[in-house]
Amino acid sequence: MYAARRIADGLRVALKVLPLRASAERTRARFEVEILAHHRVTHPGVLPILDEGLDDDNLWFAMPWLDGQTLADIIAEGTASFEQRIQLLVDVARALQAAHEVGVLHRDVKPSNVFVTNRGEAKVLDFSIAKLDDIDLTMTDATNGTPRYMAPEQVLGHALDARTDVFALAIVAYELLSGRLPWRSSTPYEAIAAICKDAPEPFTDVVRSAKSIRVHHTVLAALHATIHRGLEKDPSRRPASMDAFADELLSAVDLASAAHRARPATPVARVALKRRRVVELHRPAETAGPSARWRPTLVSGAGIAGLSVLIGCALSKLM
Repeated sequence: MYAARRIADGLRVALKVLPLRASAERTRARFEVEILAHHRVTHPGVLPILDEGLDDDNLWFAMPWLDGQTLADIIAEGTASFEQRIQLLVDVARALQAAHEVGVLHRDVKPSNVFVTNRGEAKVLDFSIAKLDDIDLTMTDATNGTPRYMAPEQVLGHALDARTDVFALAIVAYELLSGRLPWRSSTPYEAIAAICKDAPEPFTDVVRSAKSIRVHHTVLAALHATIHRGLEKDPSRRPASMDAFADELLSAVDLASAAHRARPATPVARVALKRRRVVELHRPAETAGPSARWRPTLVSGAGIAGLSVLIGCALSKLM
């Protein structure tokens, strides 16, 4: 991949080039499938092809240049907020859903293939090993991918569908929210064996140990359930689509908001609340228009004194 400028208008672009003389025919076919995948998926989370061509025995295509960092960099930094992490995962899921709806299976979802712009927008990159529903290069494609993010059916060469990408995104979610992968491994072979045979480490245990995010225990439990469903070895037990996975992640955010609203008020806030309630008890009934509704200063001196005593009593009980 190269940084370049379009001669016509000086637009900065990312240029991907494949030298044909040094490339096998199958590599060229993969390159052309990548171009087709980008053309098919029209979603803000997938970059469009600006131009493409064949010049001097080089096959190439150009996409918009992005400023920012990969999701792998964000995981390494560990400074993104809980809400930012969830939103990034949801944005990636929506982009992949759009790909699935037009018959494009990514097959290599991982943090380094997600780019986050300086504006916080997630972009899914690298459709170089994507599978298009109407193009089947060879059965050997089934083993393509990155070992630590491959679903069991991908490793074993079984049939793949949208739930294969769901599995990979569940691994990304686990890693983004906890700072660690679900399975410990030293080599790609160990990773593949663990994914196919072992249960992932419980998400809640890893988060509590690493203290990577601070959320209410109900939120953590909801995230655990969603992510572990995505990591099921049997595809039929996973969320059926990327939209379903994204919706479950968003429901965890709703739980976070509810938990925040349910927090007990501070002593100062409780005093203010009690005072407001006492005042509201002595506010005139809403029967005669604005002037009658808001006339607390027109009550008798005795009424004001009585109100002061009530407020004083309320405050004394709180202290």
